[in-house]
Amino acid sequence: MIVSGQDVTDQRAMERALLSSETRYREMVENSLGFVFTCSMEGRVTSLNAFTAETLGYRPEDLVGRMVAELMDATGVATFQDCLNTVETNEERIAVHSRSMQLAGERSFAIVHGMDVTEQYEAEEALHLATRQRELILESVGDGIFGIDLDGKVTFINEAGASTLGYAPEQLTGRDLHELIHHGHGDGTPYSRSTSPILQALRRAEPIRMRDEVFWRRNGSAIQVEYSANPLLEDGRVSGMVVAFQDISERRRLERMKDEFISTVSHELRTPLTSLRASLGLIQSGALDKRPEKQRQMVEMAIGNCDRLTRLVNDILDFDGAEKRRLPLNREPVEAIDLLRRAADVAHGAATQARMEFRIDAKASPVFADSERVMRVLNELVTNAIKFSPPGTTIQLSAQDTVGSGTGDSASGAKAVCFTVADQGRGIAQEKLERIFEPFQQGDASDSRALGGTGLGLALCRSIVEQHDGRIWAESEVGRGSRFLFTLPAVRQGLGIEGLGR
Repeated sequence: MIVSGQDVTDQRAMERALLSSETRYREMVENSLGFVFTCSMEGRVTSLNAFTAETLGYRPEDLVGRMVAELMDATGVATFQDCLNTVETNEERIAVHSRSMQLAGERSFAIVHGMDVTEQYEAEEALHLATRQRELILESVGDGIFGIDLDGKVTFINEAGASTLGYAPEQLTGRDLHELIHHGHGDGTPYSRSTSPILQALRRAEPIRMRDEVFWRRNGSAIQVEYSANPLLEDGRVSGMVVAFQDISERRRLERMKDEFISTVSHELRTPLTSLRASLGLIQSGALDKRPEKQRQMVEMAIGNCDRLTRLVNDILDFDGAEKRRLPLNREPVEAIDLLRRAADVAHGAATQARMEFRIDAKASPVFADSERVMRVLNELVTNAIKFSPPGTTIQLSAQDTVGSGTGDSASGAKAVCFTVADQGRGIAQEKLERIFEPFQQGDASDSRALGGTGLGLALCRSIVEQHDGRIWAESEVGRGSRFLFTLPAVRQGLGIEGLGR
C-alpha cells in the first residue's frame, strides 16, 4: 500500500473561519431592516434578504431569478440602470448603495443595499413645502416682519420690511438690530440696550405692542412705526423674537391734516357765526332802531359773514370734487390778457383799500381753458398777494408764451402760456414752497388766524391747474416777495374746438 498524506490543519481552520464569516454575514443581511439583495450585472435577482421580499409582498424564493426592473416603475428602471452602469465603473452612488463583487471562478455580480425612504422623502417634501409657504407668506405681506436671536441679531426679514428700511434682506441678516435700526427715539435721544423695548421684551420673554415708535432707515432718516414683538418658542424655550411692524408715517400725516382741518374749519365757522349772531342780536333787540346807519352796518357785517361761510363750504366741496376729478371743465379759447384784467377788476376794491395797485403785462397766445375755473385760480393768487403784501406796493400780473411743462399735452413740448402773479410781500421760506400747495398748509401757521382762510385755496388751485394738464409752483425769497406761476395749454393754430385739448 502506498499512502499519500497532506497536512490540512490550516485549510480546515480557514474553512471554519470562512463559514463563521459567512454565517455572520447572512445573519447581518437577513436581520437588516433595509432592502438588501444581489443581482447580476444584467439586473437579475440572485439573492435577497427576507425584509426585501416581505416589504414587496413576496417570498424570497419567488423573487430569485426575476429581473429587478419588473418591480419598478419607469422612473425607477431608468435610475436603477444608471446605478448598474455606475457600478460597472467601480463607483458608488448615494440613495441606493451598490458595489460590484468578484469571486474567484465566478461571474461578477452586484450587491445592492437599499432602504425604504418613503416616509423620509415625504417628510422632506412636507418640510420643503412648509418652508416655501412660509417664504411666500412673508413676501406677500405688506408689513415688515423680521426675527432676532437671543443676541439681538437679525435671523430673517421679509422683502417688504427690508425695503421699508432701505436695505436688501441679505444686508440685514446677521446684523445687530439695536445698533442698526432701533438705537434712538424720533427726537434723536438714544436708546440704551437696557431700555430698548424689543430687547426688554426678549429678556422677559413677553409679547409687547408699541404704537408710536421710530426705526431708522439706511440713509439715516427716521420712520414712524407701529410694531408688535412676540417670543419665538422652540421646545418650550425662548430662542428669539418675531417683530411685525408698519410704516405709519402717512397715517400720522393724515391725522395731523385732519386735526388742522378741524381746528381751521371750526375757527372759520365760529368766527363769522359769532359775529353774525351778535349783529342779528343787536338788530332784534331794537337797540339800533334809532341808529339806522349803525343798523345798516350790522346788516352789511352779517351779509359779509354769510358770504364768508358760503365760500368756506364751496371751497370744501370744490376741493373734494377737484381731488376726485369731478369738476366739469367747459374749455374754450380765451385771451390771457382778458383773464388778467378780470382778476384785477374783481380785486380792485380790496387793492384800493390796501393802497395797492396792479401792473398787467400780457403778450401771450390764447389759452384753451375753462375761464371760470381759471378765474378761481387767479382770484386766489391775487387775494393772497394783497393779503400778504404791505400797503403801497405793486402786484404784477403777467402772461407769456412758453413750452409746456405740466402733464398731458403741455408736458410733451406743446405750446403753453405761463401766468404769473408777483407781489412784494414778506416772502416764503424755501422749505415751505412745495408744502403750501397741500391741503390745510400755509406759509405761516398764524396766517389762518390773523388773516383768515381755510388752507384749501392753493390746494384747490393746484387741482384745477393739473386738471387742465398744467403745472403750478411758487418762487420766493424771504423779505423780497413771492411769485406764483402756473401753465395752461395754448390754443393750437389751425385746429377747431374739437381738436383742442381733451
